[in-house]
Amino acid sequence: MVKISLILNAQNHVAVAKMCGVKRSVYSSLLVWIGIHVPAFVMITTLFVDRNQHATVLIHAGYWAVACLVITLSLNPLIVIFKSTWLRTINQYRRHLGVASFSYTFIHALCFFIKRIDLDLWQGGWQYFFHPAIAPAFLLAFPILLVLAITSNHFSIKFLSPIRWKKLHKCVYIAEIAIIVHMVLTGYGMQALLLFVPLIILQLIRQKMQIGSG
Repeated sequence: MVKISLILNAQNHVAVAKMCGVKRSVYSSLLVWIGIHVPAFVMITTLFVDRNQHATVLIHAGYWAVACLVITLSLNPLIVIFKSTWLRTINQYRRHLGVASFSYTFIHALCFFIKRIDLDLWQGGWQYFFHPAIAPAFLLAFPILLVLAITSNHFSIKFLSPIRWKKLHKCVYIAEIAIIVHMVLTGYGMQALLLFVPLIILQLIRQKMQIGSG
């Protein structure tokens, strides 16, 4: 009886520890999500108070979207190269960063719509969305990031299966190229160079290391 009691107590302690771990994980995830989206809340509030601030918000939202995307795509290459524990810890919140990238992309697109609202979209203004500088972002990057944000959860992984989910999320590299083209054609080529060249170098090093180890 004493042994059974000890076993039951041990099992209860394990169950409580697991529950506490889950609670800490949920709370930390929520805090990270809120922290990453604080600038987004400020931007939305700014637009709500004064729509004429769309030009300023447009630029800041664009930088935040790109920054979150670059950090998200940098994590796995950095982990493969440096095998750092703290990078693995940050990587737990990789999906949060990916979703945040879309959140800022959405605000960026919203500002663009506000900017063009004075044009009658049904009388020729809609053609602006097919401009060579806008089309890569509007027709490629935005839909891809939207789908990836929607499917960045455990349910989607189970529903699609891990293999299909990974294949789907590899479309982010198409969005990466589209965003680079968008930035270059809209006059932000230097910023694209500074942000994406280091990322591409990391991705190439990772690929070479994986091929060498395979």
